[in-house]
Amino acid sequence: MKIVKLPTEITSWIALLALLQPKKRELKWQRTPNHWMEWHKRGGSTNTHLQELTRVEKVRTCCGFMHAVRRGDFSRKGYGQVASTTARAAVDHVAATIINGGGEDPRVDGSGKISNLLLRQQRAYKKLDPATQHQKALPPEVYRYILRRANTPRSRARAELLCSALFFACRSSQPPSHPPRRHGDDSI
Repeated sequence: MKIVKLPTEITSWIALLALLQPKKRELKWQRTPNHWMEWHKRGGSTNTHLQELTRVEKVRTCCGFMHAVRRGDFSRKGYGQVASTTARAAVDHVAATIINGGGEDPRVDGSGKISNLLLRQQRAYKKLDPATQHQKALPPEVYRYILRRANTPRSRARAELLCSALFFACRSSQPPSHPPRRHGDDSI
């Protein structure tokens, strides 16, 4: 197998596509435990593993941290509020860190399931999140241009592979336009 350098026309198109991708403005995951400790210091607490607290207090502490993350206390300046899934993932990351350190899961209530307080809080955040904006697909002219530039059979094969990869990569985030089919609903 030989690795071939792509022509500059193709790489410039790919670079242009990369610039169109939305920038991640959410939290850096490696810093989440540091944000947790910083949040505790602001509240005057040093008990970052929540060892002396009851289950209800642990859940409420997680709810407070999720609200601080949601509000954007730990995001870069000027970005403000983060998505509900990001806030929930930050709490999950902190819980995993506490569990790996030998502590109990701070998100669970007395029944051993994730607390309803956390679930309701995330659902409320999700309702307030703006709708997802999907990017437009590449116009057919891009594919035609790439295929026109292919002069040899080898370059034609590369161009077809690139076009098919771009075609499916650009459409991977689109939701299906029809509801999923359920088994057992087939008519005879």
